[in-house]
Amino acid sequence: MVSEKVGKCEKYLIGNYASEPLLISKHSHHYCLFQIQANSALIDYYENPKEVKHISHEITFDEAKTLCQDSFGGELLVAKSKGLLSLYIDIFREYATTPLILFDQINDSGKCIYLEHSAKRTDIKGFCERRLHFSYIREPLLASVNRNDAIYCLHDIYIPDNSIKSFESAQVFCSIVFDGSVLYVIDGGEFNFIQRYLFGQQHSPRLMFDIRPIQFPPERAESRTNHSKFLIDKLRNSKEYYETGSGCYAIVYNYRRNEGEVSPVSCKRVWRRITCKEMIATRFWRRDVGEISQTGITMAEYHKHFMALSKKMEKDEQKPTVWVLHLASTFLIALVLTALCTLIVVKIDDLHQYVEYMETIAKAEIEVHNEY
Repeated sequence: MVSEKVGKCEKYLIGNYASEPLLISKHSHHYCLFQIQANSALIDYYENPKEVKHISHEITFDEAKTLCQDSFGGELLVAKSKGLLSLYIDIFREYATTPLILFDQINDSGKCIYLEHSAKRTDIKGFCERRLHFSYIREPLLASVNRNDAIYCLHDIYIPDNSIKSFESAQVFCSIVFDGSVLYVIDGGEFNFIQRYLFGQQHSPRLMFDIRPIQFPPERAESRTNHSKFLIDKLRNSKEYYETGSGCYAIVYNYRRNEGEVSPVSCKRVWRRITCKEMIATRFWRRDVGEISQTGITMAEYHKHFMALSKKMEKDEQKPTVWVLHLASTFLIALVLTALCTLIVVKIDDLHQYVEYMETIAKAEIEVHNEY
C-alpha cells in the first residue's frame, strides 16, 4: 500500500522524474519508489515512422540497474509475486505520467521497449501460464497496450487434428480454454509487435506463408471506430492471397517478403494454428490475484464445453434443416405407404384372379366328370 505515515521520499538531483516519489509499505517493510523517465527516440522499424508517431523509451537492464544503484543506493524494481505486480500496476496507472515500466529479471540483458499508445513486451517470466494438454508453438507472452490500459497474454497454439473447422470454432476455443478471444489489434504498433512475436523466426525453410485468424476489436463505445479503422485500412491494401470469405479474416505473413497483411478468408476454413488473447487486466484488480493457479483443460473437455456453449447456435442453424428433414421424412413415409398400398392392391388383384382361375378349373373338372 502507499503510505503517508512513515515519512516522505525526497527527490534526488538527477532530473526527469516520471512522477513524485512514493513511499511504499508492505509487511512492515518500507521503501521509496522512484519513477525515472528514460530518453526518448523514434522507432526505426515502422514503415512510416513519421506517420505512426510512436515514441519508445528504451534503456538496457544493466543501465537501469546501475542507475538505481549509483543514484539511489537501491535496486531496480522487482516483481516477486503477482500481488506485488498488482500493486505496482495500480500505482503506475494512478500516479505515473509515463508508460515506462521496467522490471528486474534474472539472466536478461536485453532492451525493455515500450511504445506509447501501442504494444510492448512486459518481461516477467512465467506470468502467462501455459495451459496443460495443448501444444504451444512458442512461449506465451505478457504484453500491454495503451499505457497498460489493456494487459494480456498471447497464447500461440498448434491444433494437431482438424477439430477447429471454422472461424467460429476458433472463437469458441479461445473463449473456453483461455477465457479470451481470437487475436485482434488496435493499431499499427500492436500489429507490428504481434507479427514479430508470431513470425519473427521462420521455423521451416519450406514455409512460405503462415496464417492466424484475426478479428475486429470488440465493441467499445467511444473507441471502436478508431480501433477498427486500422484493420479496415489493412484489408483495403490486401492482395488477398487466400479465398474471399464472408466477414472472416486472417493475418497472413509472407516469409519471402518478410511482411504481414490482413486478408479475407473462408469462415469454414480449418485452423491448425490459433493465437488467443487472454485479457488479464481484470486479474490485476482482484484481491485474490496471488491465488491464481495453473489449470488445464483436455481436448476432450474442450469438445464437451464446445458442444455445450454452441448448443443454441447449432439449434438455430439446424432449424431450417430440421424442417427440411421433417418434410422429407414425411414425404418418404407417404411414398412408402403408397407403395405398400399399391403392392397390397396388386396382391389382392392377383388373389382374385387366382381364385377365379381355380373356380374355372373346378368347373371344368366337374363338367368333364359329368360327361363320363
